Amino acid sequence: MAVASVCTALGCVRGASPEAKAASFTFAPSITFEVIDGGYDGDSFDGLGDLVFPGNFDTVVRGTLGEAAEFTEFNIGSLSLAPNTVISSAIFQAELYTLVAFGFGVDVINPGSLGIFGYVGNKTVDASDFEAGVFLSSVDVSSSRDNDILNFDVTSFVNERVSNCDAFAGFGIRALNLGGLALKNTYRDLNKN
Repeated sequence: MAVASVCTALGCVRGASPEAKAASFTFAPSITFEVIDGGYDGDSFDGLGDLVFPGNFDTVVRGTLGEAAEFTEFNIGSLSLAPNTVISSAIFQAELYTLVAFGFGVDVINPGSLGIFGYVGNKTVDASDFEAGVFLSSVDVSSSRDNDILNFDVTSFVNERVSNCDAFAGFGIRALNLGGLALKNTYRDLNKN
């Protein structure tokens, strides 16, 4: 597999009322990790996470022998919002490093689309996060190129996490078809306006 990393940002735009000024925030992830299902040491390709690589957030591959998915969690517990504040937009961004990725029984094939899955995080690297979460949205990467920014809409999920006072919002990026690609390791700074 090609090795690269991530550009991850979780941006929230919020406003309590039409008269209130909107504010934009960008969060850096608290943790990143890769989970492998199958592919190594006789582990079966069964939809359950087998191996974990803390600190990774790079190669997304779905093959005939296994899968590599990338995970990250954001600390949203310190996000202090006024009563009745609604997050109008939350976008998870990842930057594409290269479409030259392979492994787990596939050669260099564009997967066509990536999906993002959301789960309640706990700032712990855990193989079981592979099967956790709900599908949130997908992006078409069939005509993507190196350095493209991939935008996943996670607004309703983030609103639900904030409403439930969850401390961490977790996200998993997975290839939805056979193929693979690598994400870039670049983090955006905290910005607000």
